Amino acid sequence: MKRILGFLISTILVWEMVRLLRKSTTNLQILSDREREILTLIAEGETDNEIVMRFHLDEDTLQKCLCNILRKLGVHDISSAIQQGIEKGLVTMTYA
Repeated sequence: MKRILGFLISTILVWEMVRLLRKSTTNLQILSDREREILTLIAEGETDNEIVMRFHLDEDTLQKCLCNILRKLGVHDISSAIQQGIEKGLVTMTYA
């Protein structure tokens, strides 16, 4: 009986780990690499102008990117996007 119980518990744990891994992989696919990078920079305090200069973007392109980020995360402002990004593991903060 103990062997069967141990097997069942192990199986359940493995399936739960697989489910969580799939979920985290799906979260990473919500935003493109560039969108994740831009959201991270904003979370770290970079201004729109600094981001435009860093990536050699047009201001309109950055604004479209920000709109896409908000839409994909289902939020209406950048602070909510940052919060969602952190919660979903999309934003990786590097503290200097």
